[in-house]
Amino acid sequence: MTSDELREQRSELLRSVGADYEELKERAERYDLRSRERAVWESIQSIDYLLGNE
Repeated sequence: MTSDELREQRSELLRSVGADYEELKERAERYDLRSRERAVWESIQSIDYLLGNE
């Protein structure tokens, strides 16, 4: 995948759970994610790693 495709996938994942990055991150830090949100969060972390945005 290209960087642009990864960024688009990341945006789609956030839209799919109805949250922005900061909100999802805060909830993840509080261990307050539902199973689907947790899967999305893990996917976003993987994409960020690939994009060099750990």
